[in-house]
Amino acid sequence: MSRRLMMTMTALLVLAEGTRIVYAQQKTDFSGTWKLMEYRYGDKVMSTKNPIVSGAPLNCGVQCTITQTAESLTVSRKPSPSGETPRGESVFLDGRSMANRMTATLAGPVLRLTQAFAHITVTQTVVREGNKLIMVTTVAESPTAPYSLTYERSPVGR
Repeated sequence: MSRRLMMTMTALLVLAEGTRIVYAQQKTDFSGTWKLMEYRYGDKVMSTKNPIVSGAPLNCGVQCTITQTAESLTVSRKPSPSGETPRGESVFLDGRSMANRMTATLAGPVLRLTQAFAHITVTQTVVREGNKLIMVTTVAESPTAPYSLTYERSPVGR
């Protein structure tokens, strides 16, 4: 094998390894405005008119805007028809503990939120797949099926 070929192969291997390391360290950006497309409870399709999952760490409702920084993720919803403005929900992504007994872990494309109440633990997994955002909420110590909400990203300006 020629020296030039050996050097080229080595350079390609180093470049490939560096690309793999950078890709593994990238975290998904959940920022954007998201509109509910599907709401399921187990295998049952639910009405999308009132999709708030009680006890879920994050609730997008029918539509929400997510703002994300390196340290936090904040969900904002529009005022209800009665004019009530829902409070924004924020979670720390940098390992800080939160007063509401919630933990958040962002690993690559998956955001996992866990919140402990009296005798119940609620776990929510949030995944972005292109222009879709999927939130799956499960309640431990409970016979309830998981709730799955699928959102589609709204184009800018809508």
